[in-house]
Amino acid sequence: MKKQFMIMALAAFSLVLVACGNKQATQTDAQQADSAAVETNTEESQMGDGEMSDDGVIPGETALPAIRDVWAQTPISPVAADGTANISNIVFAFCQEFSDYMPNKSLLEYLAFPNRYKEDEASYLIVDKKNNGYLSCYMKADLDWGVECCYWNLTSGKKLVGFWLTENHLSWANAEQMLAFYEYDPDSDTLEPVPDVARTILDVTDRYDSFGLNLPVEGRDIAALCHNTTNPSHPVEAQYIFRFTGSSFKAEKVKETTL
Repeated sequence: MKKQFMIMALAAFSLVLVACGNKQATQTDAQQADSAAVETNTEESQMGDGEMSDDGVIPGETALPAIRDVWAQTPISPVAADGTANISNIVFAFCQEFSDYMPNKSLLEYLAFPNRYKEDEASYLIVDKKNNGYLSCYMKADLDWGVECCYWNLTSGKKLVGFWLTENHLSWANAEQMLAFYEYDPDSDTLEPVPDVARTILDVTDRYDSFGLNLPVEGRDIAALCHNTTNPSHPVEAQYIFRFTGSSFKAEKVKETTL
């Protein structure tokens, strides 16, 4: 199945999920996110624009496998210099840690210079839903190349933060993808990797040849669309919702169809 159809199907499935969502960001957090002054020691001149190098490689295009290999062993700190974490400074800290990946670098540019972003001129597309604790950035050159970020408030006062990175240039079956979760502790101002949370989702999706995820723009649950195409005479499409349990996720198969 062509990846464009899979993207459309996943988006449609996510819209249904959003209609049933129940995650609400607090107004205080939304105000803090909107007024956050993101601190950076990255000079404007370092921000790449995605131009192709002499060897034909776009900077950051092949960085995802290396990030996937190390994120689970890489705590990130500091996050909030003023002691108040929000989606802006959480995402900024992650993207700065892994800035070799072009969508991360573009999201850094947006967060550092938000007033300069013009959708019709920029090389990337931003979905900014800070009121819901969500940000995403996809490259216009390839809309399957990007990063989504969101967080869930925990009863402990900490935050669970999710990052979904994709690099699907050829097909979903040959995609480079990465799902990462961190727990933000305001006392230590640190994003601590929690790979076990990612594994609860990947243990299900890895049973399939290919899959796509949507982190929640609204609500609390993650949508997944999975495919098995190893047997051409019996291709399967499966839709899942990963329900947020308060600390992790529980898989719920919504539908499975023989194509």
